Amino acid sequence: MSTILRTLWRDEAGAILTAEFILLGTLLGIGLITGIATLRDAILTELADLAAAISGMDGGSPIDQIDGSDGGFGGSSSPIETADRACREGREGRKGH
Repeated sequence: MSTILRTLWRDEAGAILTAEFILLGTLLGIGLITGIATLRDAILTELADLAAAISGMDGGSPIDQIDGSDGGFGGSSSPIETADRACREGREGRKGH
């Protein structure tokens, strides 16, 4: 085993090839670091956009207070209830004219 290691240590035939591999590895390392940094920035931008979209979503009608008179909840109506009410009021307004 030691004779093989000595032979490899004294061998200079692959010196040029080794230098090329070192240069290639260095360039690949620099490119890899740059690519990972760019990927990190793109992912952070997308996550920031997602966070803004989630925080901008309307969760429906908030419950402002509990109204005990009819056993229901006080607060604003849902968009569907508001649209239904507007349609009913529109129909009732047309009948009166």
